[in-house]
This record gives sequence, structure tokens and C-alpha cells, in this order.
Amino acid sequence: MIRHILRLVWNRKAGNILIMAEITISFLVVFLVAALALFLFHNGRQPMGFSSEDLWYVTIDAPRTVGDEAAERQELERQVLREVASMDAVEKVAVVAYPPYVNSNSIRGWDLDGRALQSELTYLSDGAEEVLKLELVSGRWFQPGDEELAFKPVLMNERLAAEIFGDEDPLSRTFADPPKEPREGYKESRVIGVFTDFRRNGEFSSLDNMMLLRRQPGDPDRQMYTVALRMRPGTTAQYEETVLERLDRVAPSWSFGIRSVEVEREEYRRGKILQVVLAASLAGFLVLMVALGLLGVLWQSVTLRTQEIGLRRATGADARQICLQILTEIMVVAVLALTVGAVIAFQLPLTGLLDFLTPALTFQALGVALAFMMSLALICGFYPSWLATRVLPAEALHYD
Repeated sequence: MIRHILRLVWNRKAGNILIMAEITISFLVVFLVAALALFLFHNGRQPMGFSSEDLWYVTIDAPRTVGDEAAERQELERQVLREVASMDAVEKVAVVAYPPYVNSNSIRGWDLDGRALQSELTYLSDGAEEVLKLELVSGRWFQPGDEELAFKPVLMNERLAAEIFGDEDPLSRTFADPPKEPREGYKESRVIGVFTDFRRNGEFSSLDNMMLLRRQPGDPDRQMYTVALRMRPGTTAQYEETVLERLDRVAPSWSFGIRSVEVEREEYRRGKILQVVLAASLAGFLVLMVALGLLGVLWQSVTLRTQEIGLRRATGADARQICLQILTEIMVVAVLALTVGAVIAFQLPLTGLLDFLTPALTFQALGVALAFMMSLALICGFYPSWLATRVLPAEALHYD
């Protein structure tokens, strides 16, 4: 029977190619939407590595300084931290160069044994782990006196430590070759601790390499742009005005802003969910158009084949056999189209255009898209196949 069905499909190849093209395109759209939704779903179930509750951050816009003005800027930075730390509603305060959900970052890349590696950098002051509530896996955090070390202390997340050192212990290890001509005061970077994976960009973001460097207030080489505050539970948004007023008195020539990380998180979540809703709406509209077109083409095909179906009924085929034949033809066309679509989908991760597509995610999205499109083709084929069963043998006599 399959050989007969394939012959029928081939004989109607002009119309079937159009149907296959529609199914293939719809499949690819459903595949991409499913992959995005699964990517966000899996990421959303993983721990973020920090606590956003009762976490605020202050942004600082200070003029560039040189010479004596730089020394004044350094002292003002220390005063800002002391002022914030003295407030009743503030439990902990620390410098955090790139706090969570802030749309800016710093990336470092280097070559390691012929491998190109890169990692996000975040500069923290002593005690920042208590503000962000990071978890240490091994080693230690930054502490007073680290500036006197003969090396530059660095912390890594578990992912970066595994990528560089594999199963070896990363503590006290260097991970980059020194420059050929080290500048004055150069210190090699050495790992002093490993912390749990920290997804600074939110729960829906992918897990990336991260490295922490020490940055104290009053650093002569780097200005302080953001300060993270761990607030006492129950502190309301009205307290933001109090923080800004006191900071304005400390540094009236500077501009300050304040944001709640929890508010940033909600905006981030709504934005990600909106992306999926818009993509799903677009895909749903396209699939609906394809379903209506497929239904119309199959309906017309059954109508044009009245003589063929009537002759089959006259030769003894019952309604069940006629229905099975029409549905099998539809499913064969769908399988051929989805095979083409699956081959294209497997090539997408290789292009590098969709870097979030891992092999596991590709297979999961393929399963969802295949099941959906096969179900759609089956549903669209039910009504035309039912119409075919209504053709009577006598109707074949109406044709020459």
C-alpha cells in the first residue's frame, strides 16, 4: 500500500510540493519558537547564584578627574560608602562595578594552549559577597591586605574554573601567560577562590564564564560607578529619596540614581516573556494560515478525485479504507516535508547564528515541533478524508 501511496503522491507532485513547502516553513518557525521557549524555561529553573530580594544599587555620575582632583575623588568615594553604610535601613554596602540586570559588562579574552577563552569581568570590593549573597565553593573571598600581595587575586565561577583547569584544583594557580614586556607594577593573576555559578543577567540568561576582580573605593586607577546596598527586609521604595538626599550632601557635584534589583528583575522577566508571546503569536498566525491553506488544498483534492474514489467504492473499498488512504497520503506528504525541515534545523546550530541552541535543546525542540506539525497535518486531513467517505459508487458514473 505504501508503494501505491508514494506513486499517488508523486503523480500529484506539483500540488504536493506547494503543501510540503508550507509545512516545512511552518515547522522551522515552530522549531525556533519551541527552542526559545525551552531555553528560557530550562534557564528559569536554574539558580541565579545571588539574591535579588532587598538588593538596591546606586549609580554614580562623577566628573573625570586628574592630578589633585583625582585625590579628592578618591576621598569622596570613601565618604559615599561610609555615608551609605551608616544608614539604619542599610545592612551591607559594597562596590559592584556591574550589578545584576544592568545592561553593561566587561569581557576579557585570552589564549590558553591554543584555545580562545573569554569571561565576563565584575569588579567587587571586600564584603560584596555578603551584599549579593554569593556562595563560595572553595578558597576565600577578597579581604583587607590583598593589595599588598605579590599577585593579583582573582575569583572564578565553577564553569570558568572547569574550562581552564578541568578536574585539577584551581586554587593558587595562574591562568594566563605574562606579557612579553610587562609594564611597571605588573602582577600575575592568581586564583584565590571559586564561587557558584552567578548569572548576573538574570534567571533566563545562559550560564557564562565569570571572573571577579578586587576594586576598593578610592582606587586611583578606576572610578566608582555603582554601589550595591543590601537593605533591611521591609524597606520601602520611599527610602530611596532619603539615600539620594544624604548622598547629595556628601558630593553635591556628583549625580546619583538608585534602583531596586527586584524591580529590574520584574521588568526583565516581563520583557523575556513578551518576546516569547510575540514569537508564539507570529508563529501561531503563520501556522493558522498554513492549516487553512492545507485544509483547502486537501478539500479541493478530494473534490477533484470524486471519480477515482467512486470507482474504489464500486470495487469494494469501504469507508474506513478510503479514509485511511486519504490520511496516509497526507501523512506521507507531511513526513517528507518534515524530513526536509529537520535536516535544515540540524544545520542551524552549526551556523553560529543561534548560539543558545545546544544539541540537547535542538533535539527537544525538534521533538516538540515534529509532534505539533504531525498533529496539525492529521487534524487538517480528517475533514477531507471524511468527505471522501461520503462519495457514492454511483457518482463515478457522472464522469466520462
